Amino acid sequence: MELGVLALVFVLGACVGSFLNVFIFRYGFREHDAPRSACMACNGTLGAYDLIPLVSYVLLGGRCRRCGSGISAQYPLVELGSGILFVLSYLHMGALSLGLEVVFALTALFWVVLLALVVYDIRHTLMPLPLIGVLAALAFGAAVARSYALSVPISEALIGAAVCGGFFALLVAITRGRGMGIGDAYVAAVIGMMLGLEQGVIASMLAVWIGTVVGLTLIVVQSVFQRSALGTGGARVTLQSEIPFAPFLALGALIAWEFSLGLSAFGISLPLW
Repeated sequence: MELGVLALVFVLGACVGSFLNVFIFRYGFREHDAPRSACMACNGTLGAYDLIPLVSYVLLGGRCRRCGSGISAQYPLVELGSGILFVLSYLHMGALSLGLEVVFALTALFWVVLLALVVYDIRHTLMPLPLIGVLAALAFGAAVARSYALSVPISEALIGAAVCGGFFALLVAITRGRGMGIGDAYVAAVIGMMLGLEQGVIASMLAVWIGTVVGLTLIVVQSVFQRSALGTGGARVTLQSEIPFAPFLALGALIAWEFSLGLSAFGISLPLW
């Protein structure tokens, strides 16, 4: 029975991910005049059988039914990621009971919208403020729902938002925007609101460490390649290069969030959030 519920939750999440893919591709960009989904190569209208999350991509071999052009791997990856995040959100509840349904819904939606923000940032190197606003509303709504269902003080979420957002806002001010943008501070704030102070700080530190390791690794690898015959003379990565930081924030948040779930599986009691 539990596996059936998890499968249903996964399918629901994948369907939400399918909608988010449309947003990621279209928001702020005029893709085509047709209101219905269409192939971006031949502009042919897609039928319902072409839009089944994950299934259609596999059955079509990752190619358009009409023109044979490749379909972006972003579609199945976002759908898969959304399904997994819905399942993880459900597992955090243990089992849904009266009052926890709202917490589950807001939590799951928060994580998949954060996923959409990360993919949008990677794809367009932009972070839409309306999407950050949606994340803030979901995080605050989840904090209110947790206060009623789990007796978690709302102040925990507000302090987490202030500390995490304030830390990165200070970094932006010190570096005058050269290290990261103010949008990253907004994302850190909503993550702090969602996770609370303790896990929010852990998520922030993880994001800084992971981002630093990735950045230094790119510089070292690029330096080695440029000194060899394989150097291509492409865009260089330096300490001043702008690398999207939202993916590191989201990864740090996910690790911190799942850390408490992993420990609870071994009987170690930690706050739910």
